[in-house]
Amino acid sequence: MNIKGFESPASVEFLGGYQEMPVDYTCCFQVDLEKGKYAWIAESGAGRGLIKEFNID
Repeated sequence: MNIKGFESPASVEFLGGYQEMPVDYTCCFQVDLEKGKYAWIAESGAGRGLIKEFNID
């Protein structure tokens, strides 16, 4: 995982997300993904292992 992908020029494409929310709130995020390798990253927790890598086959 290349966390430096958020630096300019980026080596990854940022697709979007949602902001911090109060405890017990729910937020939905919908995106159509093509086949490939992706990661869901908690921006404030990237250094604490809050990264989930996944593949779309």
